[in-house]
Amino acid sequence: MSRIGGPPDDTGRLPPDDWQPATYGEWGDILKDCLAELTKGLDDPDPSVRSEAISILADQGSDLIGAGLLKDWTYLVSRLTSEPFEVRKPLFGVVDDALEYSDRLSDEERASLEQLAIDIGGTSFSDRLRRVVGSRDYLRQNDPKQEGEPDPVAELANHALRHPDQLEDELEWLFGGEAHAAVPFGKVLGRADTNETLLSRLLDRWPSQPQDDRVLTGYLMGIADRRGEEWLEDKLDAWARDPARALLVAITTWRALATPRAADRLRRLLREGHVPPEFLNNLVYGFWARDLEPEQVKSLVEATSDSNAEPAVRARLHFLDQFLGERPEGLPLMREAAEAVLREMPRYRFQTMDGHSWQRLAEVVYEGRPIDLTRLAVNATLRQESRVSSLHDEAKKLLHTAISSADSEERRNIFLEVVGPALEQHPAILWSLDDLFNPYLLSPFDIDTFVGWLEEDFDKRLPVVARGIPVHGQPLADPARTILVRHGNREEVRQLLGSNYITGGWSGSESVYVERKLQQLRSWTEDPDPNVRAWAHEMLEYFEGRLQRTRLLEEEGPY
Repeated sequence: MSRIGGPPDDTGRLPPDDWQPATYGEWGDILKDCLAELTKGLDDPDPSVRSEAISILADQGSDLIGAGLLKDWTYLVSRLTSEPFEVRKPLFGVVDDALEYSDRLSDEERASLEQLAIDIGGTSFSDRLRRVVGSRDYLRQNDPKQEGEPDPVAELANHALRHPDQLEDELEWLFGGEAHAAVPFGKVLGRADTNETLLSRLLDRWPSQPQDDRVLTGYLMGIADRRGEEWLEDKLDAWARDPARALLVAITTWRALATPRAADRLRRLLREGHVPPEFLNNLVYGFWARDLEPEQVKSLVEATSDSNAEPAVRARLHFLDQFLGERPEGLPLMREAAEAVLREMPRYRFQTMDGHSWQRLAEVVYEGRPIDLTRLAVNATLRQESRVSSLHDEAKKLLHTAISSADSEERRNIFLEVVGPALEQHPAILWSLDDLFNPYLLSPFDIDTFVGWLEEDFDKRLPVVARGIPVHGQPLADPARTILVRHGNREEVRQLLGSNYITGGWSGSESVYVERKLQQLRSWTEDPDPNVRAWAHEMLEYFEGRLQRTRLLEEEGPY
């Protein structure tokens, strides 16, 4: 009998010679055997075994249904209708997806799944609340199938108002972080609760369990829909005097109000320290400050300026990047704050999107100021030398932007005032700002500027920058050629530039790569300058020997 499966087996051995892939019928038998094992797992007295069996039923449910084992899978799942909803939730998701997306179900199969959805989803208020309000996309607002159907959230809210004790039993869950649709649920509650009987119950939960604000803030937004925005502004201003409710005030303001009065309220809370400065990062979501005047935005940033802790700096970075990127007219007012955060942020390890925001904000703030932009990029790289960070890429891009946008005099000053001194004081920065195999950092600068700086202290400066001098071109390009013309009689100069020419990478045949190097060197042996010719002949001898060795190795082939 041939073994069913694929090579190698679980022992690491290859299959026997008569191994054949399983047929469709054999796979069906295998899957049924798996379901039989799952049945045993559901009956196992060990809770961990039973839990694993349920997980497999959920994880592999779609595949089992697609393999034609709907009836078998449905039978096993139907045994779990008394489990807590958290256990049933992934199984319900499989059923819901099958009903939504499968177009191969017979009428009988669809009816079976619809019944299972009711059984496994549950009909109690608690089950329905978790199923609907615990979903991220419960409304499916653009689904034409839902048009004209009762709003399940409204039904649950009306039930909660009629049975407040049942809602009380669910408040721990609603404030616990799993109620993904709690804001719209809370809004419906707030609109429908005309006597605001639930307000005190929800507020009582805040001090003891502020893990998730959404049902409470949604409820307040619902009341504001009835009573007007001014009611909510007044309420939040009053609550802002209580430090215990400061965070609730800030979150509700962020979710519901983006007015000058709201901005002033947040400013006071931030300035007084009742809300942490990193709360500014919340305002990035949804571009809360979109319609505020720059003066109001500036006051919010300044309210966090006393803190240079990492979360506060990061929050200011993303907030300013968003606002000034969309509203550049605010730059004159916020330039000082923006420059400060650009300088502060490289003290910390960059996280996802930090580098993008830092680079983008820098390009806005330092537009038309290439020397200052270069200084920012170089100083940021120096600060990051001891850290593993993606900042180096952003610093390289900023440096390229600065040099590309500079005129000839600005380029000269960029090198003499920023790049040159940085290289001399911190040689390792060359490895961060330049490309390892294709050095380019020194190429954009005027040859007279660079060589003049180099020759002011040649013995000290050449070793510092030698790795960044590209050796290429037809004819040999500057600054390598000028250095050879003026100083090629010195052995250390020839060795340093030769090392640069030898260093490189290739794909494919090494001998082809070496032949290209030789072809370039032969042209350099005809240079009008004797120092260049002498150096080219030295390198030619090296590469001719390397070519012979390489061809021998390639002829022998791999070991």
